[in-house]
Amino acid sequence: MLQVEILAREVAREGIALVQALPRGNGELVDQVKRALISVVLNTTEGLNRTAGDRRNLLTVARGSVAEAGAGLGLLAALGLADQTQVDALDTRLDRVRGMLFKLAQR
Repeated sequence: MLQVEILAREVAREGIALVQALPRGNGELVDQVKRALISVVLNTTEGLNRTAGDRRNLLTVARGSVAEAGAGLGLLAALGLADQTQVDALDTRLDRVRGMLFKLAQR
């Protein structure tokens, strides 16, 4: 398993735990963030096991999901629903995943 897969799984696990602990009433945003985090992991793993255009496309989709997850987490923090420090820590790690995916998609 590549480092990007390990990091993506860790961030997804932590991000999902964070949003699941939020108070009820924000189900749509919570679900969207969870789906984006799951998409990062699944599209990364699938992309790494494909070749050429398929690989590049799936890794690009995973990178888009990283951006979506980060935006959703940021929105939760901006609304005062999630702790800004936790979100910042996750966002830093998501940026690392995004950079790794970018480099891998160029191969």
